[in-house]
Amino acid sequence: MRILRFFFCCFAFVSFSYGAAASAAINTMNVSTLTLYATTQQQNNRIEKYLDLEKIVLLENKKAIFLAKQRNELLLNSLHIESTNER
Repeated sequence: MRILRFFFCCFAFVSFSYGAAASAAINTMNVSTLTLYATTQQQNNRIEKYLDLEKIVLLENKKAIFLAKQRNELLLNSLHIESTNER
């Protein structure tokens, strides 16, 4: 009877041990998944900020090009007017 009780106690201890180890492994995986999610979220936010800055730079460049084109058209118009007035 004592031997059976001893084996039962050993079995219960080993089972609890494996259960605790499995639970700890699952918790570690859970934490790793949450950490990975937070890291990717931070990276996505940084990328979005960078893209927003790039859009602003592109818009400023487009505005500068438009103004240069407008200036060139005005210069061409004034040259055309001067040449027609000289005739």
